Amino acid sequence: MSASYAIAMTKTLLPINLGTAGATPSWVQQAAPSPLPDCDYVVRNHELANMIQWGPLCDKATATTLDWSAARPVFSGHVPYSNYQPVCLGYAGHQFGQFAPRLGDGRAHLIGQASLAPDHVTRNPFHSKLCNRQIEIQLKGSGTTPWTLGGDGRLPLASALREYIYSEALAGLGIPTSRMLAVLNSSQLLQRQHMESAAILVRINPSHIRIGTLQLLALKQSWMAWDGILGTPDCLGQHYQAISNRFAELGGHWMSAGFIHGVLNTDNLTLTGETFDFGPAAFLQRYRPDTAFSAVDSGKRYRYSRQPAALFFALQQLAMACKQRLEAAHQNAELSRTDAQQQVTHIADTLRQFSAALEHQWIVRLCQRLGLPSPSTELCQGYLALLQSHDIDYQHSFLQLIEVLDGATPPAWLSGHQGRQWLQSYHALCSGADVMRAHNPKFTAHLSWVEQVVQAVVASTAATAHSHTTLNQLLDACANPFKQPPEPWQSPVIVPKGLQRTFCGT
Repeated sequence: MSASYAIAMTKTLLPINLGTAGATPSWVQQAAPSPLPDCDYVVRNHELANMIQWGPLCDKATATTLDWSAARPVFSGHVPYSNYQPVCLGYAGHQFGQFAPRLGDGRAHLIGQASLAPDHVTRNPFHSKLCNRQIEIQLKGSGTTPWTLGGDGRLPLASALREYIYSEALAGLGIPTSRMLAVLNSSQLLQRQHMESAAILVRINPSHIRIGTLQLLALKQSWMAWDGILGTPDCLGQHYQAISNRFAELGGHWMSAGFIHGVLNTDNLTLTGETFDFGPAAFLQRYRPDTAFSAVDSGKRYRYSRQPAALFFALQQLAMACKQRLEAAHQNAELSRTDAQQQVTHIADTLRQFSAALEHQWIVRLCQRLGLPSPSTELCQGYLALLQSHDIDYQHSFLQLIEVLDGATPPAWLSGHQGRQWLQSYHALCSGADVMRAHNPKFTAHLSWVEQVVQAVVASTAATAHSHTTLNQLLDACANPFKQPPEPWQSPVIVPKGLQRTFCGT
């Protein structure tokens, strides 16, 4: 992008800017996408597109909606978007606990910005507490960049479809997430687990600034660029707390919904708190807290039960970077020692309270799913213990409990001594089945179902009507999870024998 990219790029919950007027920050590199041949849309997000003001890509007839035909050469990397010069972002980060000082957008390009339509500022498509209008448009799988580390800069079609599907599933559940506008397929082939066509995923997010971005700036002591993102050091504690609050809310959503991100490295966590870069994601099936699906996570570092600890670790790394900034501010006479120490103390106190804050968010949402009018850690823990001891489908268990409240005979896992005891305590507090129905989806995008649809589309070289019909049905179920889904997805998921794996596609 041009230098204008550096001005007020991501005014969100935080007073974030991406630099200073007339200058492009050192961690932002101009780089053009490498176009893919014979690109065409596999799927398009019309609902999301209608929330955005597209300027030069508007349909001339309506002057508001996106002209998908005009947008295709832009989204396939052939021509620039409006007057923007495409860029890619550098960052550092902890990957599976190990610090990597040189990371960055190795297969993605930010191609421009747009604004939400006025009536979608209060009804934000990313998360309800985000009040800004500005969004960023990124192409993923658009070729190599200055930060490509030995890869080809491409994204397999299956990986693009998975991220699109899970983004829609999270949005349907009201969980903060980056959104996907489109997937474009091409005639270029890639060698991954097998030969597969290269695709481009068009991703929309309020900001692509990550914890790893600040880790890079702290490493290089690029404090002017740092201040361009987080503001002056005297407000650092306040801004850190805002980030922590967003992470606590996000983690609570994930744990209650049974969502497993898969790769919670610090470079995959945005400061604005959306679910982001979740290529190997999946939803919990049977309640097994040590579940991890990602093929690159052989040690299960980012298993379901350890996600709160992973978020704490990320905030710990951010706190260390913030401390470096405050030390520099004192040395440069920007802050007195007392003022700098006050900010350090504020950050330390926030970090110390984070785990309890995330657990509270988790319990509040789990109690909503259980139809409880107020948080009860004891009932939640008892419920999860029953699910684990009987190896029960996590999502379906809530629907079974609704049936019990409607008068059905309790299932076997609620009929034993412990189950009957829990039910007795639960009945005394529960607000009823209708309250549960409002908080429990009838459809969850289980891995088995997602893979069936994805592989059907990938195997269809001619993009047959059947494979696309099934994909659209799945996406409709994701977007409307509280409605009755089509027949194939109404029953409890049958978990295949053996280990299920998900892949990033790098």
